[in-house]
Amino acid sequence: MSYKFSAILSLVVSVYVVTLFFDEGSSDASAAADNSQEQGLLELNKRDVKDSTIVVKWHGMHNQAQEEKEKKLQNNKEPETSEVEQLSLTLNGKQYKVYGIFNSADSPFILLRAQGKESELQKVYLGSNLENQIKLVQLTSDSVTFELGQERKSFNLFERSDNENK
Repeated sequence: MSYKFSAILSLVVSVYVVTLFFDEGSSDASAAADNSQEQGLLELNKRDVKDSTIVVKWHGMHNQAQEEKEKKLQNNKEPETSEVEQLSLTLNGKQYKVYGIFNSADSPFILLRAQGKESELQKVYLGSNLENQIKLVQLTSDSVTFELGQERKSFNLFERSDNENK
């Protein structure tokens, strides 16, 4: 008797599963048809919106705002230069750009260039003369000190200033 009961129960469950499987397939087809109809309605609505005067005005205002933003960016943009902004020092009325402070095996030195197109890069060692009566007397990682005759002039390298009134 239990064999008959389990056989009938298995048959009922298999029929139920098969009917669910075929019903799912047909419902997928009807769902796909519903989706295609909805998609068609959405496309029609999108076309209507594209031609709408409000949308056209909004696009015009958006484009105008973008153009204004680009103009502001171009006006605020600093002119591009090939050189990085460097520290400049003024000694005896002549300006020099500092290119770096270096330690060599002999002694530390500084690389300077006088402003002007023909000027060459100068390597000034600690204790040597840059020009007549301009001697490099002290060189640290954050300051440079020159001796101009009897006067000493010190420049702080990492301080925001023009280094002219020291």
